[in-house]
Order: sequence, then structure tokens, then C-alpha cells
Amino acid sequence: MNTIAYQSTTDRVKVWLDKDGSTLQIQFNNPERHNALSVDMWEGIPPLLAIAARDERIRLVVFSGAGEKAFVSGADITQFEDMRAAKEAVARYEVMAEEALMSIYHFSKPTLARIRGYCIGGGVNVAMSCDIRIASADSIFSIPAARLGL
Repeated sequence: MNTIAYQSTTDRVKVWLDKDGSTLQIQFNNPERHNALSVDMWEGIPPLLAIAARDERIRLVVFSGAGEKAFVSGADITQFEDMRAAKEAVARYEVMAEEALMSIYHFSKPTLARIRGYCIGGGVNVAMSCDIRIASADSIFSIPAARLGL
């Protein structure tokens, strides 16, 4: 019998199995900031997916955002002064985010982004990294103008 347990490395990423144990739910849990992705959230994704890749029960991983207002509203800019001020810190942040996104993109089982509300910046990247995207009628998609070079 398979007894793999899932434990998130941060309270800002919730994880649980559905009732029959075949779907792993990963929820971005930062609703006060519309689920803006903090460093601990980026870092929490790859270990969960590494466990799920070995878990024979898992047939699907679903990503969602806590609350009613957002899937992911981008990066948590309150951390930018610390994490993105120096050139080395920017490079580390970009590698960390890329590792999380690529762990979703290259995951060996289907991934689904369940989008409700805001899906902005890094949220669009998370959604694009998933195999399937389902969005509610009230979803709002955007990429900040700075990323477009405007």
C-alpha cells in the first residue's frame, strides 16, 4: 500500500489529496495579497511535484488560488527590496521562479490551472506551464507593461 504523505514547506502553499487520492490539489494561499507569489511559495512547488511524480496514486495535479479574487496576481512585490535589489539577488530569484515553472511544465502527469479572478504576471506563467487551463467567466489576465518592454 502506498503511504506517501504530502507536506508543504510553507503555509502559503496548501496541499491535499482529493477523496479518492488520485488528484493532488496545490493551492496558492496568500489571499490577502491576491495570492501573490512569495519566495517560499516558489520554493514550495518543486518538492511537492517531485513527491507526486513518484506517487502511483496521482493521476492529476490541480493548481488553484485561495479565496474568491485571484488565482495568482503576480510576484509578491513586498519582497522585491530584499530579493531583487542586488544583481545577484535578481539572478537567484529568476532561477528559483524558473525552477518552479519548469517543474510544472516538465511534470510527467497532467497538470491543470483552475483560474478564478486575477491571473497576472507570474500567475500567467504558472497557468501557461500547466497542461490544461480552466478559467471562470470573471477571470482577468494581464502581463505588466514592464515585461512587454513598454
